[in-house]
Amino acid sequence: MDEVDLVTDVEDDKLLQVHEVLDELEREDPLQAQVVKLRFFAGLGSSEVANALGVSERTVRRHWAHAKAWLYNHINRPP
Repeated sequence: MDEVDLVTDVEDDKLLQVHEVLDELEREDPLQAQVVKLRFFAGLGSSEVANALGVSERTVRRHWAHAKAWLYNHINRPP
């Protein structure tokens, strides 16, 4: 994964914020954090993530939806 190009054009501050909150998610739910990393940073689709993690595509979609909402809430929470 070290050699994967960043797929997104997110501003640096927002990317740093996502990374920090992603560390929180990883402590809470490592699988969801892996799904986010593979989808957001590596640009993999649901089926590719499912194959990489050895889970069903439905599981990936469920974790992706939950993780996006979790990240949004944590990034936008009041200081």
